[in-house]
Amino acid sequence: MKNNINIIPSIFNFKSLRNIVSARISQIRHFKKFFRIWKRYKKNHDFPIFLQLQTINRCNANCPMCPYAATTAEGALQLMSDEVFEKIINEISTRNEVELIVMSFQNEPLSDKKIIDRARYIKSVVPHITLELVSNGYLLNSSIAEDIYDVFDEVELSIHAVNHDTYKEVLGGLDLDKTLENIFHIGKSKYMRSKTVLRFVKQQANFNEFSHFKKFWRRNGFAVLGFDLNSRLHAVKDYENMKYRVKWFQKLEIKILKMISPLLFSFCPIPNTAMYIRSNGDVVFCFNDWTEENILGNVNNNSIYDVFHSPKMTDLRQRINLNSAFESDICAKCDLYNEGVYLTF
Repeated sequence: MKNNINIIPSIFNFKSLRNIVSARISQIRHFKKFFRIWKRYKKNHDFPIFLQLQTINRCNANCPMCPYAATTAEGALQLMSDEVFEKIINEISTRNEVELIVMSFQNEPLSDKKIIDRARYIKSVVPHITLELVSNGYLLNSSIAEDIYDVFDEVELSIHAVNHDTYKEVLGGLDLDKTLENIFHIGKSKYMRSKTVLRFVKQQANFNEFSHFKKFWRRNGFAVLGFDLNSRLHAVKDYENMKYRVKWFQKLEIKILKMISPLLFSFCPIPNTAMYIRSNGDVVFCFNDWTEENILGNVNNNSIYDVFHSPKMTDLRQRINLNSAFESDICAKCDLYNEGVYLTF
C-alpha cells in the first residue's frame, strides 16, 4: 500500500509537543546562519562569503517548477574533476572570508558518488566553514545517511507534498514511499533530525497541502521551510498556470508581506557576497541563471578572486548596487525582487 503523509497517524501528545519545540529550535538555528551572513550583505567584499558548488550536472527528478529538463538534462554529463574541486577549496583555505558552502546547485548532489569524499575534503581543509547539502532525499538511504550527517552541518530536503499522487506530480515521477523511508530513518536520530530542514515549494498542485505538511513534520521533530514558486528568470515552462491561486485572506497576507519586503530586501545581496560554480567550472552570475545568460568566467583557468573581480562582474555589481540593472539584463526578470517572493516560516 502506498503511504500518504496525511494517512500516517500523527497523534498530538507530549512527545509531539517536544518534537515541535525541537523543530522550532532547529529552524531558529537555520535562520541565525543566514542572518549572520545577512549582516554582511550590504558591504563590498574582496572575496565571496557564500559559494554554491555543482559537482555534477545531473538530477534524478523532473520537477515541473524546475528548468532542469529544458536546460540541462539533454546535455552531456559533466562531473567536476578532483583537480578543479581541490583547486577551488584550496584557494578558499587561503582566505578567511567564506562562511557557507552549499554542495548543490541546479542538480541532485547525491548523484555524484564522490559527494561524501568531497565534503570530507572541505572539512579537512577549511573546518570552520558551514557546509550544507540540498537534496530531494530520494537517494539518501540508510547506507549513506550517517556519513552524510557526519560531515554536513545542515541538510535541506525538498519534499513539496503530503500525498503520493501530488508528490509524483511535483517531483517529476519519484516515489514518495522511498523518500518517506529515508526521512523516517533520519527521524530516528535526534542528531540527524536536528540538522534537517524540509523544504516545500508552493504551487497550484500542492498549495492546499502546505498547512498539513508543516503540522505533520513539525510534530515529528523536523524544521520546515516554505518557498513561493519562482519562475527562475522565466525559464520555468507554464509558470503562470503553475502559480497557486489564493483566497482573500491569503491575498491580504501576501499584500502585507510585499509591502514589508522592500524594507528587508531593498537591494540584491548576490553581487557583493556570492558565487555560483557549475561542474564544468563556469561561474554564473545568479543562482536563477539556468540558461547561462551571464557567464562571468571559469575557475578551471582562473582563480575565484579573479572571477569575482572580473570586469563583467564588477560592472554588474556596480549597476545592481545603483539599481540600474533591474531595468535590463537578467535582473529585470527576477521574481524575488519584482514580485516580492518570500519564505514561509
